[in-house]
Amino acid sequence: MPRINILPPALANLIAAGEVVERPASVVKELLENSFDAGARRIEVEIREGGTKYIAVRDNGLGMDAADLKLAVQRHATSKIAGLPDLDHITTLGFRGEALPSIAAVSRLLISSRTRHDVQGHQIIVHGGETIGFSPVGCPAGTFVCVEDLFYNTPARRKYLKSVSAEAAAISDYITRLALARPDISIIYKNNQRLCLHTPGSSRLLDVLCAVYGGEVGRQMLPVSGTGDGLQLAGYISPPALQRSTPRYITTLVNQRYVRCRTILQALLDVYQSFLPAGRYPVAVLNLHIDPRRVDVNVHPAKMEIKLQDEQEVFILVRRAIRDALAGTDPVPVLGWHKTGMARGNNLPAAPAPAEGTAVSPPAAYCSTGSMEKGTAGFLLEHREQVGERVEGQIREPPPPEPYRPVSAAGGKPETLFSGPEKTVLPDMTPVGFLPPVYILATDQVNFYIIDHHAAHERILYEELLQAYNHSPSMPQRLLVPRTLHFSFREAQLLQEHRDLLERMGLSLEFLGGNSFLLRSWPVVLPDDEHLIYDIAAALQKLTAERNLTPANLLKQMARMAACKSAAKAGQALTESEIRELLARLRDTENPYQCPHGRPTILKKPLLEIAAHFKRSHS
Repeated sequence: MPRINILPPALANLIAAGEVVERPASVVKELLENSFDAGARRIEVEIREGGTKYIAVRDNGLGMDAADLKLAVQRHATSKIAGLPDLDHITTLGFRGEALPSIAAVSRLLISSRTRHDVQGHQIIVHGGETIGFSPVGCPAGTFVCVEDLFYNTPARRKYLKSVSAEAAAISDYITRLALARPDISIIYKNNQRLCLHTPGSSRLLDVLCAVYGGEVGRQMLPVSGTGDGLQLAGYISPPALQRSTPRYITTLVNQRYVRCRTILQALLDVYQSFLPAGRYPVAVLNLHIDPRRVDVNVHPAKMEIKLQDEQEVFILVRRAIRDALAGTDPVPVLGWHKTGMARGNNLPAAPAPAEGTAVSPPAAYCSTGSMEKGTAGFLLEHREQVGERVEGQIREPPPPEPYRPVSAAGGKPETLFSGPEKTVLPDMTPVGFLPPVYILATDQVNFYIIDHHAAHERILYEELLQAYNHSPSMPQRLLVPRTLHFSFREAQLLQEHRDLLERMGLSLEFLGGNSFLLRSWPVVLPDDEHLIYDIAAALQKLTAERNLTPANLLKQMARMAACKSAAKAGQALTESEIRELLARLRDTENPYQCPHGRPTILKKPLLEIAAHFKRSHS
């Protein structure tokens, strides 16, 4: 058996550097955070070839004298903490004393620095962890760091770097998020001598949002604020109409430190899941101010992971603040007229144009001569004259949209385990027609509405299922004849692990061995559909992979799947009385504007705009 040896310092430093310096973006992050901690108000960053050949960061911070500059490249040398008690109250971004030595161990590093009180600065050169030069130098106050030939002495690490463009994109992502964290600092970023970002350093987060995402996005962003027990949340979120296909546009900050905070992220997505389709995400920047003693940032050398002492309080605060921020938005997407003549929702893809030479038939609702049966477009003509009289000459200016009506904990119903979105107000609409295969046409004499009856029915059934569980969370129905079910190995494993949770849902499974189970009871509020149990197993697998498995989240998944299977299908004819009942039930829901998967249930177009499109004038 080999003898235990103490590793040489150079080898130990190379190994330790791997935890801090994973790629060029890690270098940029560490250097920028050092500049932040040094009190810089202007930082210039320049990279070449994705940061693999050249990274330079210049700041106008406090700078270092000769003695501090020599110590800065020594491992575990730092000015930010001095003793064990300081670890319980970390207010700086860096504190471990590992960044510069780790970078120096795997690159050719040059640092020049001068304090504001010194006449001249000093420069140190370190190659592969070995200091090869130290001398006085003329330089402006602040610090300049140049990193060249990253991983030149560790070919194995260099081999696993991604393409130049991918590494540059990762650097851009870090710089963007750090700029959003510190709007009080002007950051100039160049890639291959091309200016990519310049933030003004005005201390206004909205200015940075405009610089990063463009003025059009910045103008739509909604301010967020909230306070709790020693907690303060601030930032901006996008309205539901402004959405992205990736969560990369969500930035979570804790005490202006960019971190991956799952608690903040889950609270944000918990609110938006009822407003956005699956796979769509908001644009958001959220900064949580919290007593440093209530958060542990010393979890990993990269300092991207944290532990919050009061996760539940933070979750509730963020969710409440997001709901309040969305309170003033109009949740009904507005149809817009485009140059192509097509109408489209403000957050929906444009409909494809018909192929050349294809005959396009008008919708059935507008072809009707009154002979169609009720349940398609038959009653459109019954209302046509009446509606026309009301519209003719009497179109009112549309009132401002009804705000969300949050139910306060003090004055309204208490929050339950399976709480849905906040209560909203849907206008009282009169149905005027049905457009096959799935659209109800209606008006409130101010707007013209198109309602997707399948999506609307889904929303109704979803909330009814949640309410049934809230009032009677455990309502199992014993099966007279138990059913034998077979699953995949992974599904069977998850069902075994979470049998207690499923029992709480009213679902009783008896393990038979292998991958087989005996279904003995079924939740009475769910439709008796054997396929649902397989969907539930898939939901368990998905939530477990996302580390998001809770009773509330599982119930929501079950309710979504059950509602989708039970809702009226596209092409199913509805009578006038059924349509009126559907609209009335939709109006009673907590969130009538989106189906449980986040798709819109309703679109609108102001009647004034329709009249203007037809060149009609009204008093």
